[in-house]
Amino acid sequence: MTKAVVLRLKAIAVAIVLACCLGAATACGSGQSSPASSPAASSPAGTPTTSSPAPTSVVCSDVAALRASLTKLTHIQITKGAASELAAAVGDVQSKLSKLAQDTKGQWNTQINAVKSALDKLQTAVTDLGNGSGSITAVVSALREVATTTGTLLTTIGTGCQSSSPSS
Repeated sequence: MTKAVVLRLKAIAVAIVLACCLGAATACGSGQSSPASSPAASSPAGTPTTSSPAPTSVVCSDVAALRASLTKLTHIQITKGAASELAAAVGDVQSKLSKLAQDTKGQWNTQINAVKSALDKLQTAVTDLGNGSGSITAVVSALREVATTTGTLLTTIGTGCQSSSPSS
């Protein structure tokens, strides 16, 4: 692997961690619990235009678990030999996202489905990398999409959670 590829992969990993942490800080860092603290006018496209209730402590715990799982995923060095480690990490993120989806009871379905779709693409890219038909570039591209969609999800969840940053 060339030095340029390694540097690009590290930059992407940092971007993913920042997107997740910044999104989650917005989602769970304010300590506000008022449903009215998130005006309907600022809702992203595809979300309901009415104010949504503040996330519960269970949802905030799910957000923290998802962030921790994403952090583990982004700290894996992406090489052709890391496909099984990447696949396990993607599976863990998918598991955490499923728990979040279950606990939110469809409230942020559009954003959760976007993350699920991005994770499916990442899983395919990792599988292809492992069997020799894929590329590191495809994995990196899929990771970017996971970062974008996860950041949107965590930002959309809102401001009702206390700080729930992972201890990593």
